[in-house]
Amino acid sequence: MVLIFSDDLSKPQILHAEDDFLIMWKPAGLPSAPLEDDSDSSESALGFAAKLFPEAGLVAGKKSCEGGLVHRIDTATAGILLIARTQSFFDHIQTEQKADRFEKEYAALCTVSPEKRIPGAPKVLLDSPTGNSFEIRSLFRSFGKGGAMVRPVFEQCSAADRKKAGTVEYCTSVRLSDTGKKGFVQADCSITRGFRHQVRAHLSSCGFPVYGDLLYGAENPAADSESAIKENMAFYAVAFSFFSPEGTKKHYSVEKSFLNSAIR
Repeated sequence: MVLIFSDDLSKPQILHAEDDFLIMWKPAGLPSAPLEDDSDSSESALGFAAKLFPEAGLVAGKKSCEGGLVHRIDTATAGILLIARTQSFFDHIQTEQKADRFEKEYAALCTVSPEKRIPGAPKVLLDSPTGNSFEIRSLFRSFGKGGAMVRPVFEQCSAADRKKAGTVEYCTSVRLSDTGKKGFVQADCSITRGFRHQVRAHLSSCGFPVYGDLLYGAENPAADSESAIKENMAFYAVAFSFFSPEGTKKHYSVEKSFLNSAIR
């Protein structure tokens, strides 16, 4: 199902509602969940949904502040979220996630920046007929001030990186396509098991940083304020799929035409 949303991507919107769940658009800059356990302490996607559908906030989620949120997306990322309205649906989807049967899809505009590739990351030749689709598999470690960033860790990385990495391997499937703009490619990515900032960090590790991503990306000439950073990162959660409790495959997506105007 292709979901329809208004042209104003800066505002949260409920895109679809069924008895068991909601799908909403979360704009960049809005947290997926409250930043504290008190659900009224800050604005969030869950808070917006719970005002319209109070039962979504009563589901016992992964944390007390997350309610029926099935998954999160980064505050700086815009895109769609799945929110459970019933405990039975939430519990079912958690089982699906643990079995890697909940697939999430992202779309990004990336700069071609081979100098950002790190040791061990896939080498992608854009002029190769087989080079446009590939997988990135790695462990991850936190780094930077206060652990605000993450770093993919491959076998060829330093011993220090490998020592600090976790033990779970994460995979991002990537398909690159031409944007018609020199120096840029579109990356359509999918994951089933996710780590914080996984897709953004994986793309950058291969030399394709997301345009406007000031943590892992290339320079964004418009990013001179907090709001500009949030508005100009060309990275979006655009689709997900899962099996319903009845065993039916469900797929929901949004039209990606807004990507065409992301580069300014």
